Amino acid sequence: MIYSSRVTAWLADLESEKYGDREKAVKMFRDAIKVQEKYPDEKHPILLKTKHNLANTCVDMSNCSEACNILQDLVVKYMDCWDEDHDDTKARAYMESGLNRK
Repeated sequence: MIYSSRVTAWLADLESEKYGDREKAVKMFRDAIKVQEKYPDEKHPILLKTKHNLANTCVDMSNCSEACNILQDLVVKYMDCWDEDHDDTKARAYMESGLNRK
């Protein structure tokens, strides 16, 4: 089931990028996330990627508040997977950007 939701997320990307229907893409991403969140691993790479793509689409729609909330949650999960000094972690870029300072 998680893999079928991956197809839904891929189609949402296509809907957003190729056809420009970002509202439809957001709905599709959310549908995929609902399926993916049924699995016990909240740090599953497929789920994290889908949430990241949803955040990118929210930014494209100028819904920066929602995107920020999603990305803050993702940073915590990435930091749990890899420490903040790991070269490939997105958390490191986030921490170095200064966006974490309020």
